[in-house]
Amino acid sequence: MKVQILFSLFVQIATTIFVLPLVSQPSLANHPSDRPAIKQPLSIPLIKQVNRLIFNFNNAKANRQTAPGRRASGGRRPSSENPACSQSLNKGLTALAPERQEVTDNGEEMRSVLALSASEPLTLWFYVPYTEPLEAELVLVGDESDYSYSVKLPNQDGIIGLQLPPQITQSLRAGQRYEWFFSISCYPANPSGNPDVSGWIEKVNSTALPPSKNLRQKILRYAEEGIWQDALTLLANQRLIQTNDAIVQQDWTDLLQAEDLDDFVDEPLVKVYYLDSHSQPVTQ
Repeated sequence: MKVQILFSLFVQIATTIFVLPLVSQPSLANHPSDRPAIKQPLSIPLIKQVNRLIFNFNNAKANRQTAPGRRASGGRRPSSENPACSQSLNKGLTALAPERQEVTDNGEEMRSVLALSASEPLTLWFYVPYTEPLEAELVLVGDESDYSYSVKLPNQDGIIGLQLPPQITQSLRAGQRYEWFFSISCYPANPSGNPDVSGWIEKVNSTALPPSKNLRQKILRYAEEGIWQDALTLLANQRLIQTNDAIVQQDWTDLLQAEDLDDFVDEPLVKVYYLDSHSQPVTQ
């Protein structure tokens, strides 16, 4: 009898040792804290996040004199005199330059067209709406002389650049404003009807700007300091080289939109003219 009792007790103890852990502990597969973490898909931006270009005209360290000009010219409607001067998409000859509504000392309202430049050479940019190889003229009023340059336009509408000769750019003095005129010879017999735009360029001291680590930082710095002409020129050159660069295109868009030039964001850069001694500058 004692042997049977001891044997029964042994069986109960063995069952408790080998079976209890299996039923008393929850299944590892069902324990939330023991499940392997499920990796969530990462949110990867399609375009690298970069600082956006901000053009701040108020930071421009320009003198406070008025700069009367005209950024856009509708010109005259096509006539039998020169039907080649018809406009495309209702956009006329336009200078890619900042424009402001100002009030003169006499209380009169006027349009001011002024851009700053700190580097050399200096390039002026225009949208030309014509598709015929018309003659155009750029005049820069210097300290002592006026310089006139004639160019033949391409047979495609779009944006063109006119780069002044290095010797002319170097002669421009910091802190001084220089007036320019650009016109297209649509009506040789009646030049007063030609499409034309005008404005001013002011040279600023480049040594006042902090150094930049790379080209894009330089562009952003120019824009931040209100130096329109150099930011525009560097971006235009980048567009010509890196035609499919999303960051360059975004910077170009941001810059033009800052000055209400949205209509020209997608216009092609057609040609850059390098004005030199062959352009026959004429002093008056």
